[in-house]
Amino acid sequence: FYKRSLNMGFRLAKKSIKCQPISDIPVQNENIAAILNLFPEYSDLFLKTHKTLMSGNGSLPTDHRHYIAMMACTIFSCETLISIEERSFLTSGGDQAWLHDPERVPAKLKRLSEVNNLLAETPWLVKPHHIKSLTTGKGSWTISEIVHALAIISNYHALSSFVLGTGQASTKQKPFSLSNNQRRNNPKTVTFNLNEMDANQEFCWDEQGFSVMSTFYSDMANLIDDKMRAAKYLSSSFLNEFEEEKYAKYNQSIWYHVQSLHGIHHDDFNYEEIQDVLNENLKMFINVCSKGRNSSCHLLSKLGTELGYSLKVFVSIIVMEAKLQSELNYALEAVIKHMT
Repeated sequence: FYKRSLNMGFRLAKKSIKCQPISDIPVQNENIAAILNLFPEYSDLFLKTHKTLMSGNGSLPTDHRHYIAMMACTIFSCETLISIEERSFLTSGGDQAWLHDPERVPAKLKRLSEVNNLLAETPWLVKPHHIKSLTTGKGSWTISEIVHALAIISNYHALSSFVLGTGQASTKQKPFSLSNNQRRNNPKTVTFNLNEMDANQEFCWDEQGFSVMSTFYSDMANLIDDKMRAAKYLSSSFLNEFEEEKYAKYNQSIWYHVQSLHGIHHDDFNYEEIQDVLNENLKMFINVCSKGRNSSCHLLSKLGTELGYSLKVFVSIIVMEAKLQSELNYALEAVIKHMT
């Protein structure tokens, strides 16, 4: 497990990110931006980060960015996001043949398949040799390109969880196709193996990840950092009955529970608090939202109804950001170890 001795930033904020009053309306007919507007300050950071990642300064051509996003969404069978990214790919000048014939996709992009699969299923197995393999041979990648691609992959894995958790996941099949080695190699549940981890390693976003991202993708580092911190201070009317300290534990418990599902353990946190703060339905919602796929839609719909719309959106945002940070930690650690 990853360990860290410093506080993860779940201190009591002087000003929390407030939620707009809403009614219990169906989420299926709303887009991502409209749902995030329940938390306007967070929404602004999310949209600015997303725009920079996909169309701002960066090492990758815009059409490549959207194709990589489709690869990431396909891992979780998130047809809603695949459809959005397919349109963006074509609008940005992407070759339509890539969507129907995997053989037409540049070898350089195909080389991301293994890292994409690992980050989705077993992110702790992403190692320096995976980064090295991308930097050699035909269709090789620069480190700046790799970091940009890893940011896109991690972002869309996390966004797929948000789409699933908020009930936007579509079961409609799209024509977009990946070759067999670009899809999940093992769709079964993954069993975490402690022997695969180096328990003496310490790597986290605050202490190392932010620095690595800043070095190779400076425009993105501060945006991601601000967005993740905003997620830790989300507040809403449905939490009014909580005292401030209890609210902080509620938010913190969700964050740490998600990261534990991704093999990250914080030695300064008492994990028994999760059992005290989160009920079984909420924990099941978080588990399925974090690691599930479209096949989990019916279960999540039932659990989401029990939670209520506001809480469902609130939890899905925290799941998304905690998952993003988890994947980035593993990916960026592999990058820096490759460099050293």
